[in-house]
Amino acid sequence: MHSGIDRLFSDPQRTGPFRFDEDVAAVFDNMIGRSVPLYDPLQRLLIRLVATYASPDALVLDMGCSSGTTLCGMAHALPHLKGRGIDASAPLIAQAQHKAQAMGVADRLQFEVGCLTSMTLPPADVMVASLVLQFLSIPARTQLLASMRQGIRSGGMGLVVEKTIPEHPGHRDHYDTIYHHMKREQGYSEIEIETKKKALAGVLVPLTRSHNEALFEAAGFRVEPFFTWMVFSGWLLSPC
Repeated sequence: MHSGIDRLFSDPQRTGPFRFDEDVAAVFDNMIGRSVPLYDPLQRLLIRLVATYASPDALVLDMGCSSGTTLCGMAHALPHLKGRGIDASAPLIAQAQHKAQAMGVADRLQFEVGCLTSMTLPPADVMVASLVLQFLSIPARTQLLASMRQGIRSGGMGLVVEKTIPEHPGHRDHYDTIYHHMKREQGYSEIEIETKKKALAGVLVPLTRSHNEALFEAAGFRVEPFFTWMVFSGWLLSPC
């Protein structure tokens, strides 16, 4: 399923906090592909990590699965893998279900609307949280990580990707400048960048890499970084 072109924030009068509503769902794939550096290579890397570390018939739980790109990509590349995707956005779950049908993997994947912080996570061999924790409060992140630790089966792992901020505050403006330059290279205007930044303020709250890693370790994980690009990072989590 092809996403429309993201022009949601071209109107500077667009107000209100960012929400994963029908408007966002309609352009989500285009939005995230143009907003997250190396997004496509990152998806391929997640697939390779699962192929390398997990059994061929692993059950993957994608928490905050959005439009299903990650889980559908894994199922398409790994023919015996099964998966379950959960997201709070009904429009995005509809996109994920459509994508699974279009890619011929719907028989091995289940997508459902659900609130990760108010449900008991089903057990899985691999738990994925890609660009998800950043939208939760710190207590909610702690709670979800504890649920992940409890739900990952013996020998399993977690894969987490997050937007981050530099360790030292003096670098933050410079990193933002470089990140915004990347977004301009993807066709976003200054108005779109600034309007979306305002919409995300207080909704997406990134932490430093070390703060994230402290949360992971406190939840009972050994932490191995596998990806970093300026203000984005990825980790492989192994239950202690």
